[in-house]
Order: sequence, then structure tokens, then C-alpha cells
Amino acid sequence: KDMYGIPHKNIIVYMSSFDGGYTFIKEDDEVIKYDPSEDKIILFDGDCDHSIAPTVGNNRRIVLVGCFD
Repeated sequence: KDMYGIPHKNIIVYMSSFDGGYTFIKEDDEVIKYDPSEDKIILFDGDCDHSIAPTVGNNRRIVLVGCFD
């Protein structure tokens, strides 16, 4: 469940490769760092804290983000 009490999953699909722009997902007490690359998919529970780092240079971060149950 997230802060609204609605259980769901999150999906991130990287549509392009870029330098930097890592995705961080905290699961239990561990923070996992995902390196972005084109066509990579990340799936995680909606109650996990997550964040991103900025890209390096003029790289454009293009991702598809979705939530579902």
C-alpha cells in the first residue's frame, strides 16, 4: 500500500539510454541503484520509496511510467 492505502505496482520502461539518471528504489532496508539503458524495465511495489538522479550533460531522460494493481 502507498500513503493513500491503495495497493499497486509501479513500472518504469526506459525509452532511451542516457548518462546518469539512475533510479533508486528502497526495498526493506536496502537501496537498489538501477542503471538506465534503452528497453530496460523495472517493476516494483507502490509502497517502495523511489527517486532519480539527474542526467549528465544534455542527455534527455525518456521513460514510460505506469501504476497498476
